[in-house]
Formats: sequence, C-alpha cells, structure tokens
Amino acid sequence: MEKSLNKKTIELSLMGQKIFLKTESDQDRAEAVVHLVRGRIQDAEKRLKAGSAPQFAALLALFDLAEEYLEAKKRIASYQNEIKTKVDGLEKLFSADGST
Repeated sequence: MEKSLNKKTIELSLMGQKIFLKTESDQDRAEAVVHLVRGRIQDAEKRLKAGSAPQFAALLALFDLAEEYLEAKKRIASYQNEIKTKVDGLEKLFSADGST
C-alpha cells in the first residue's frame, strides 16, 4: 500500500532567514512545531552573549530539545515498566482466583 504524498510547503521566517518546509502535517500541527522552534531559539538567544552567531542559538535550542526528549523517553520507559508490573500482578491475581 503506497503512502499518499499530500505534502504542503510552509514558508516561515526564522532567525532572519526564510525557510520552506515540506510537510504532510496539517496546518495546525505545522504551526505548533514552528511556534515551538521559534520559542526555543528565542530562549536560547537570551542565554548567549550579544553578537554570538545565530547558529549557536539554534544549536543550543537543539541540545535543549534533545535533553528533554531523552528525559521523556526515560519517563515513558519507567511508566511502561510500572504498567507491566501492575499487569503481571493482576494476571497472577486472576490466575490464582480462577484455580480455587
């Protein structure tokens, strides 16, 4: 089954540059992504010395997002283990309950 190619081109201005993105996401999601990226870069720019190259702000924002991503993965793995433990406990209860 082939995936339909409903790609749209979205134009955005970021750090003084026009960027054209091709995406299959709907407009709301694409705008949310752009808003997140802009905000992260603006936050990163505030932490840099005046006159720093713009790519440093982008790199710092990328590192921030990567750190949050890894932390989210860690939390998800912890929740999955917790759920598995609870499911295993329920299965033992039900199997013990059915054998009496």
